[in-house]
Amino acid sequence: MELYCHRGWMLTLPLNLVQTCSYNVVNMKVALIQLSDIHFSSNRDLICSRQEAFCRSCKYLINECSKVIFVISGDIANYGTEEQYNIAYLWLKECENFWKKESRILQSFDYVVVPGNHDCMLSDSNPIRDLVIKEILKKDIISEDKYVDQSLDVQKPFWDFYKRLTGSKISPAVSWQVNIRIKLDLNLCFHCYNTALLSQLHEEPGKLMIPENYFLEAKDTANQVIVSVFHHNTGWLTAATNNNNKKMFEEHLYKTSCIVMCGHEHHQKNIVVSDLENFKELIYLESPALQEEKKSEYDLLLLDTDTETLTNHHFYYNDDCYEESVSNPKVLPKRQIGIGLKPEWVKSLSQISIPLKHARKNELTLQDIFIYPDLEPLDGFENRYEQYMDSEQIISNTDSTKVLILEGDNQSGKTSLLNMLYLSYYRKGIYPILLQGKDLKRPDLTTYVKKEYKRQYLYNDYSFEKYFQLDKDKRVLLIDNFDGSELNNAGKSALLDNALNNFDKVIAINGQQLNIKSMLIHTSNEKDIKRYRIVSLGYKKRNMLIDKWVRLGLDEYTIDQKAIFDQVKLTFEQLNGLLGQQLIPSYPVFILSLL
Repeated sequence: MELYCHRGWMLTLPLNLVQTCSYNVVNMKVALIQLSDIHFSSNRDLICSRQEAFCRSCKYLINECSKVIFVISGDIANYGTEEQYNIAYLWLKECENFWKKESRILQSFDYVVVPGNHDCMLSDSNPIRDLVIKEILKKDIISEDKYVDQSLDVQKPFWDFYKRLTGSKISPAVSWQVNIRIKLDLNLCFHCYNTALLSQLHEEPGKLMIPENYFLEAKDTANQVIVSVFHHNTGWLTAATNNNNKKMFEEHLYKTSCIVMCGHEHHQKNIVVSDLENFKELIYLESPALQEEKKSEYDLLLLDTDTETLTNHHFYYNDDCYEESVSNPKVLPKRQIGIGLKPEWVKSLSQISIPLKHARKNELTLQDIFIYPDLEPLDGFENRYEQYMDSEQIISNTDSTKVLILEGDNQSGKTSLLNMLYLSYYRKGIYPILLQGKDLKRPDLTTYVKKEYKRQYLYNDYSFEKYFQLDKDKRVLLIDNFDGSELNNAGKSALLDNALNNFDKVIAINGQQLNIKSMLIHTSNEKDIKRYRIVSLGYKKRNMLIDKWVRLGLDEYTIDQKAIFDQVKLTFEQLNGLLGQQLIPSYPVFILSLL
């Protein structure tokens, strides 16, 4: 494991502290244990008495892993004292020993740790540091090392603990990098940020910052997954600097990070968030408190290196043991550096086709108002009892289906769905090509694909030849208005067969029913094709659309959640009354026009 500090030097940890993994292990798994807000005070802490329950709760998962990575996103101690860090160190080492006794394949433990505000030895009176903080908050960049040293002085016991736990010789830092090699073609790169740099005893949102000259840059490699780790979420950063430090740091996270892990709020979040303007996406993991009065929660992320998926196991203490809930696996986000979309193409995908106005946003985009519709299965299915499917699941589905035909009425949102699938695939590191049915006059696709690649992508930065040399599972073909092609069913079938030679999946939008049986005659494997109909929004999806509309333009950190709930409820009831009276289908275009 290598460690880089922002102040310009690198450390390689001693080999006796980090065991080398065998990269030939079949289906190797890695456990990332995310802990936050532990607040160790004494040996009488509840988390000390519950240590065995903690170790037993995830033992069966760790028994499947060759490596465990502790990711601790701050507030290890309660008051930042040496005694409290001694308790924390022994507690963690005892957990290691507990799991080592039973596991047959566990080879190493690694630690990624950042400080929180409780990891600072703060007092009511520190006038020099207070003046330094006041001065720093005026700037976007800190060029004076003495300001940084003064601000970090309250974290000395934390950094002693850090060195003891990790074996590194790092000096107190604002940002640093930890690289952990998982296998030959997969490297986890942790970007660590010290958001407690300016922490004070009585902390207020908007009074912290990460100076821009301490932002860590990403290396140009497709085998690297960058995980940014810090304690306070970005709502605590100041927006009062010239460049708006909060906004700059958020943009930097979207630009560089695949995963973000933080804590402080004592609430769990496990979501995928998107930068709507720049079309970047990341997995956001906000950890609950491991110790908050009698409550105790934590997360274990199980990384399957064979499928390169992350599965979140959430544990919460109840009665005398930790209970577990498991989320659906998420594909580990790995971006191909250099493949960019043309800004004018992104703008065209994001445009909405109806004139809409919102009180809090002048120019609306498709991402502002879009809700993925449900899909009704039609013929062509082996199982006639196939269930309705949320169209958002298309992105994550790993079944054997290679061709999806999506049909819908006028105004059902067919093209909008295809545009959103395009942007979602791109965010996940899969690079679509969108074709129009009216342009398809021959089954051979090469000319069409090359032309559209140059229209949709920055081909001077990443050539079509390089694009076509990517693995096939990095490409998906989208066809809008497939029924607009002059090809007959035999020609359409030949076109789909040709497409599957170089694209992992084909998704075609259709306004009228295709003769699926005729197409199957020309298809080598009828299981390759499935056909769905886009249905109008049910009660749940309508509520989601209203909620999205009501929240648009509001600050998630300051809004009154009860007021939002009441407004959504009232609007939902009024809308249902209008839809019932006018006997119109509940497609998004009609709902939005009523809002």
